[in-house]
Amino acid sequence: MNHRISLSSRAARLLLVPIALGLALACSGVAVYEEHAAPVAALQTVYYRQDVQPIFDNKCAACHSCNDAPCQLKLTSWDGVTRGAAKQKVYDGTRRKDIAPTRLGIDALNTPDWRHKGFFPARYSPADGNTAPLQASLLYSMVDLGHQHPWAPNSKLPTDIELGRGRANECPEMDEFAGYAKNRPRQGMPWAVAGLTDAEFQ
Repeated sequence: MNHRISLSSRAARLLLVPIALGLALACSGVAVYEEHAAPVAALQTVYYRQDVQPIFDNKCAACHSCNDAPCQLKLTSWDGVTRGAAKQKVYDGTRRKDIAPTRLGIDALNTPDWRHKGFFPARYSPADGNTAPLQASLLYSMVDLGHQHPWAPNSKLPTDIELGRGRANECPEMDEFAGYAKNRPRQGMPWAVAGLTDAEFQ
């Protein structure tokens, strides 16, 4: 009888360990993301965290990270990628009224809520009603445009590209991209840094 009780107690302790770990992680405030994978070829699998995020960190995060990220597209986390982009300016000296904040993980917690707040998809997502993965991805289209028109490393920006605080930033949605590419063929992404290598682009 005593033997049975000790086995039962030991089993109970073993069951409590993963539960306690799960609660500790849930209450720690540390974000836990699932691993996202997308096949790009029959025998190749790309993992977001190990293959894609480092490219964003090295080539995109200099601009697309803070609260004033162009088009509010933040590429420092998967949550930012899935939130997408928005046309509304974060800093607008001409506005007379406050605008609702758009803080990741605070002001909306899922993609439908971000769409309701005016954010549009930057990546392909069947949930957004797209059918053709690459043709429906604004992020891919911008990177593809940059890859088609690369700049030589350490070269000066072309004189026809407007810079400065008066520059009108554009935040085209997917159905507006063709016009953007026609008017700004040398302004694909990444912009103002070394372009993607062939391997990074793939």
